Amino acid sequence: MRAGARVAKRHPERARGGSARRAHPEPQAAPAWIERLAGARGVAWLALPFALIALALYAPALRGPFVSDDLHYVATNPYVHDPSPANVAAIVEPWSAATVMVVNYAPVQMLGHALEWQIFGPRTPGYHVVNVLLHALGAALLVRVFARAGLAPAASVLGGLLFLVHPANVEAVAWVSQLKSPASLALSLAALLAHPRRPALAATCFGLALLAKPTAVFALPVAALLDWSRDGRVRVGWLALWAALFALYASVELWTHQRSGAAEPIGALTGLAPGADGYLHGYADASRLTAGRYLLRVEAAGQTAEDALAFPFELHDR
Repeated sequence: MRAGARVAKRHPERARGGSARRAHPEPQAAPAWIERLAGARGVAWLALPFALIALALYAPALRGPFVSDDLHYVATNPYVHDPSPANVAAIVEPWSAATVMVVNYAPVQMLGHALEWQIFGPRTPGYHVVNVLLHALGAALLVRVFARAGLAPAASVLGGLLFLVHPANVEAVAWVSQLKSPASLALSLAALLAHPRRPALAATCFGLALLAKPTAVFALPVAALLDWSRDGRVRVGWLALWAALFALYASVELWTHQRSGAAEPIGALTGLAPGADGYLHGYADASRLTAGRYLLRVEAAGQTAEDALAFPFELHDR
């Protein structure tokens, strides 16, 4: 009996007359440190190494001068140089000259530039470092979004790292005036992460992201998809608020472009011909221009239209 019991204990399948079955191996778990990086506190763990990698990668651009849009957004923008209460109000106001000057309603971006100018002045390295650090933060937040969406921890970390070093992001990080891109992305990802438990905070982050750059609207369908994949339902009420915020912003932005579009003044034009691009081309005797709003485009010899500088101005009757 004892021998038979031992046989049954060691080989239960044989004792029951059944055939032995091989158990399927369990998928190998990711190392603990990878699990932590993709976990709830992973953003804090990843922020420093991602920042160091990004600073090393973008080191050649850190001393780059103001170029192209950097000039009218930062280098020559009087509203950015002097953030007085009146100028701050003009930056926040959708229909102000400050908004028309940059042909965009982006108060988060412009207030960020105003703060940077007070710290760095015309010295560009500081602006570049801020962009790089925001880019690293966005990559770290992206890891958490990937993990929240159900990706394996290792895949989430590798995805964030790929985004951090991908050359497609160079322009969005290296140009000073592209502060709006990494800032908008970081705020959008923060909105996605806050949405399940703190929907009011998420809506606030989404609104601020739009006020940095309208491409933040990508977060709206992504939030709906994450809702559906997690709970099998979409939190329509809060996402309807997101949609309303975007609709409001889009109407203001459209109005800004139409006004700055710089194109057709209120008064009559003399000596200038409007081109297909919405700008005024040619030369004119300023004494013959009537009262109205105009956009002066300064284009150096050999310069493309995209690199030209545009300055809105207004003429008044004496």
